[in-house]
Amino acid sequence: MKLARRKSLSPNDPTSSPLGRELRRCATRRATGEITMLVSSDAAPTVAARVFTFEGGVYAASVDGFTPQYEQRLVSGRAGANPTPEVLAGIYQENLLALVGELLQVGAERVDSITFHDGTATDTGCTLPIEWTTLLAIVGRRRERAGEDLKAVGLSGESIRDAAGLTVQRVDADQLMNVGAPELHAFLAGLLATSAPLDEVAHAGGFTRAEALHLARLLGSSTVQVTAGKSVEPHGALVPEAVCV
Repeated sequence: MKLARRKSLSPNDPTSSPLGRELRRCATRRATGEITMLVSSDAAPTVAARVFTFEGGVYAASVDGFTPQYEQRLVSGRAGANPTPEVLAGIYQENLLALVGELLQVGAERVDSITFHDGTATDTGCTLPIEWTTLLAIVGRRRERAGEDLKAVGLSGESIRDAAGLTVQRVDADQLMNVGAPELHAFLAGLLATSAPLDEVAHAGGFTRAEALHLARLLGSSTVQVTAGKSVEPHGALVPEAVCV
């Protein structure tokens, strides 16, 4: 289905995006299958995104050219060789929410086509299906938290997209202290140099950009400083929030 070109979508209204409308239809019909969306990108001619639904609920998503760092995320959380299903589901869901949250911000002017394939399924990166209204509420809360995290580290912005290009600097280049939660330790360990783009630190730890920003906030300005910058993705997206750059 070819979409008419429109003005850019307001980031506050994911329900009116091409994916939002299609997910609403799937919820109404309690549809099971795959939504395939071809997105025009500055980094490539098109990016193919896939969102999978079961009886109207979203349970998996993927974007060509982006590979989630699930194994590294397990290491960062010190989950061990045999992580529990709950731990795996939490990691899969974080990636799913980050991907779908980004795709819901893509306006019709960038969508070349969007189609639904009835009955198509996947067994990769799956969570329990999330209902449409619940998904909207979670995406909205994640947006709010990103704004709170940005404000807490001394920067302006309203969504995780506003964290693109941020740089993180360790205040003490020799510091790798016991900071409590293993994810905080992994975040600091990802700063191999004294400073690095936030997305690179996130990628090194298997985190989403939203997780990395929140970890920087938790560490505080006495441990790391976050500054505005302009990083460039070297070989495709490093985090799910950058898949449609």
